Amino acid sequence: MLLSRFSKRAFSTVFRNSNKVLSNAPTVARLLTETQYNDDIKTVDVEATILQTSQEMVKYHIGALLVTKNSPGTHHLMLSKNVQVCGILSERDVVRAHASLLGPDACVKEIMTPVEKIKSVEMHDDIYSCLNEMLHLNIRHLAVKNKKDQIIGLFSMRDVMKGITIHLQEDQVPLC
Repeated sequence: MLLSRFSKRAFSTVFRNSNKVLSNAPTVARLLTETQYNDDIKTVDVEATILQTSQEMVKYHIGALLVTKNSPGTHHLMLSKNVQVCGILSERDVVRAHASLLGPDACVKEIMTPVEKIKSVEMHDDIYSCLNEMLHLNIRHLAVKNKKDQIIGLFSMRDVMKGITIHLQEDQVPLC
């Protein structure tokens, strides 16, 4: 039986609330505040080349970027006042482009995941919900949306691991 995303979250929340160990799990909001740099979200322009983008990813040791374009007057999925999120680009997209023999001068817009297909989490979601979503979808990055349904950043598998480390240290939960 397939459960909707809402059903999974509701089930997960009920389970977490009944489980003492999981009830204190760090949330996306907490981790973004404590471990990530909110003013340091890495983005790439939709017209950038694959080569330029992959060089930036290597430079900053990151596996995904939000793809943006300047859009004065647009208010849909805005990262800042005049920057619209139009997709996400991961290292897997770059590898697929290379395997498809797209040249290094091909544009990011040719290989990105469009905004309509981006999987996301909300600020109140906890790390275990994020981990479950990533494992279920076989992905390593989730967009983070605020209350206005705007993408405000990325949450990676590395962020989940940091959250689990924090959670284990705080609760001193034995691993075995």
